Amino acid sequence: MIQRKCGLGLASSIGMLVLILAGCTPRSGAGHVAATVGDHGPVIDLPALIIDYDDAGQPSFSGVPVSQLTPAADSLILTVGALNGLKSANIQHIQINNRTDGLQILINGRAMLSIQWDADSLAAAANVLSMLGAGEPVAQHLLPYIRNVGAGVIVRFPQAEGAAAIPFAVEDANAAHVKQVQADFLAAVGDPPPTINIPVFYAPDGTWTASGIHEDEYMAMLPGVPWQAFQLPAALIAGATQAGIQQIAIQTQPAGIFMSLNGQVLPHIGWQNGELANVITLATDAGLTDVFASSGLAPERVLPLLKELLPIIQAANVNLTVHFPAP
Repeated sequence: MIQRKCGLGLASSIGMLVLILAGCTPRSGAGHVAATVGDHGPVIDLPALIIDYDDAGQPSFSGVPVSQLTPAADSLILTVGALNGLKSANIQHIQINNRTDGLQILINGRAMLSIQWDADSLAAAANVLSMLGAGEPVAQHLLPYIRNVGAGVIVRFPQAEGAAAIPFAVEDANAAHVKQVQADFLAAVGDPPPTINIPVFYAPDGTWTASGIHEDEYMAMLPGVPWQAFQLPAALIAGATQAGIQQIAIQTQPAGIFMSLNGQVLPHIGWQNGELANVITLATDAGLTDVFASSGLAPERVLPLLKELLPIIQAANVNLTVHFPAP
């Protein structure tokens, strides 16, 4: 009897493994995690899993309805309205890819804004979670090892009638163009690049002072600006102080948007490979031109200009540092 149960368990495991492998496809960056980590720790490096949606919004994996694989399948069902919206924007697939250097998101094979990390920023994130009391201790200890995991999932949606199929990875000239525009701009303005520093100091009551000027003075100088929106609840200030948060810094660089807490640099949002231009292209396909047109703007002029200005904006260093009261 025991042998029979073991045999059934082994057969079930093999069947599940075959099912998983049957629903896989090559993943962007596959093999890089194993090559990077080598023999220095545990490694998981897998192909991308594919989940397909049908016209009724039901997901399936390797031809098997997800509802047969997990009781949580109901939360994955899409409405017909959502599917029609994806079709009208010609969004055929979304890929989420965990790599050694970050979490990559691709829509229609083009990279969107991503979360990027290294060993130091992941260790800092684990320290911050511990300091804030957020997350389980096990998760905090495992977070630095996320670089040892290479895995991904591709979600495919029904194509609109007559739409050409889009490959999972699209060769994109945006990255080279963005870097060239940035290089030309920086060469023109010289070194150092444009820099803006904005230090903001909060008082215990949630009011603030920037560059030595109190918020009341800003309100008097520029009454049309909603300065009150920058006030913070006193309870939030007290909570930050109690948690030991002394400052939060947000900085934009050509590589992306960086955030640090008490000087510890956390995983950042990467945009150095044309991701913002890809976001604009996606938004255009989803109807951004209609928004411009309804505002009286000419999309055929605004969008090309916006794409040219984005790399220049990204080239500047903007530093916003928020200081909280000492305990």
